[in-house]
Amino acid sequence: CFPGLFKDKNNCRLPSRLSKKRSGTKTTPIPFFLLDSPTERTPKPSDELMLLQAGLGIRTVNVPEDAGHNEIANILSETYPKMSDLEGAWMLQKAMGGSGQRKLNLLTPEEEGYTGASLVKSWGGKGCLYIMPIQNTLDISPLPFTAVEFQAMPKA
Repeated sequence: CFPGLFKDKNNCRLPSRLSKKRSGTKTTPIPFFLLDSPTERTPKPSDELMLLQAGLGIRTVNVPEDAGHNEIANILSETYPKMSDLEGAWMLQKAMGGSGQRKLNLLTPEEEGYTGASLVKSWGGKGCLYIMPIQNTLDISPLPFTAVEFQAMPKA
């Protein structure tokens, strides 16, 4: 900067050597519901409690919008430790409209699998996305309250 060239010497500032901080990846909280077995309809309210006690059921997961399929699979496996038994054999479904038991519709994955952007778009801010095992059936016996699945739950 050459202060002699400027009438207002206050305009002469040294260039900032600090690079701008890159903003963090945008995440969207999406509710997921892990089902215990392949089914065509959403679970009955009485079954939801049983699934929740087994470490399945509904949980809200922060999904990075730039996440690829593997990252999403890892995030869901951390949220639902029982998903490791599925060895990647799961699909996402969405229930349309209404209340009570509803028909589940397949969310078709992209060529590279499910991505953060596609999940945010498919979810649309309503309801939740259902994780359905393709071949296996997950154990639904109640877990002790000290189980890993309950560590992230809010305390009363």
